[in-house]
Amino acid sequence: MCNTGRKKVLVLFASQTGNSQHAANQIAEQLPSHLPGYEAHTLSLDDFLEVENGAWSQFVLICLSSYGVGQAPMGGYSFREFCDYIVDHKCKESLIGLKFALLGLGDSMYTTFFDNPAITNEAMELAGASRITSIGKADASVNQLESIEEWIGNLWKPLKEIVEEAPALTEDQLKELQMNTLKICEDAISGFENPLSSTKKSKKMLVTFFIGMPIFVALGAVVIYLLIQSDSIASLT
Repeated sequence: MCNTGRKKVLVLFASQTGNSQHAANQIAEQLPSHLPGYEAHTLSLDDFLEVENGAWSQFVLICLSSYGVGQAPMGGYSFREFCDYIVDHKCKESLIGLKFALLGLGDSMYTTFFDNPAITNEAMELAGASRITSIGKADASVNQLESIEEWIGNLWKPLKEIVEEAPALTEDQLKELQMNTLKICEDAISGFENPLSSTKKSKKMLVTFFIGMPIFVALGAVVIYLLIQSDSIASLT
C-alpha cells in the first residue's frame, strides 16, 4: 500500500508459478532507495483493472509471463483481453503520457513463451504509452534468475532519468487515462462494469425503480384496504 504524501509507481504482475510476482516484489522493495519520495504499489494486472478501476500512475512497471500457448497467466486474463482489444481495434492515444517498463518471463522450450509479454508491449505502445527501457526477457532455459537480476539492475538509471525529465501528468490527465481504460474494458471484457459510467448507473437506478414500484404500489394498496376495513368495523360498532 502507498502512504499518503508519497508519489506512486505501479508495479503490476501476472504469474502462473509465482516467478513474475517474486520479480515484482523485488522491484517494489528496491524502488524507494532508487527513487526517493516514491513508493511502489504492487498488485496483479487484473486487480489493477477490476479493484483499482484502472487508476494509472504516470510510471508503471510490469512483470508477466505467458501460459499455455501464449496466453495470459493467473492474474492477467482480463488485462490480456484489454491488450488484445487495443491491438485489434487500434486504440491509439488511449494511454498517452504513461511511461512503462516490461519484464517478460517464460521458457524458450515452448515456441509461444514470449507471446503474452510481446502483445502487452505492443498494446501499451500502440495506445500511446512510452517504454522506458528495453523489454526484459527472462528465459527459464537460460539463467532466468540472473536475467531478472540484470534487468532490474539496469532499470533504475533510465527510470530515474525519465522521472526527473518527464512533465508530470495532472490529476485531470490521469483521470482521462482511467476513463479511456474503463471504456476499453467495457467493450473488451465480458461482464465488466464501469464504476464511473453514468449511463450504467442511470440504468441501474431505472431498473431498481421499475422493480420497486410495483412492490410499493402493492404495499400501499394493502395499507389502504386495511384502513377501509378498520373504518367499516368502527362504523358497525
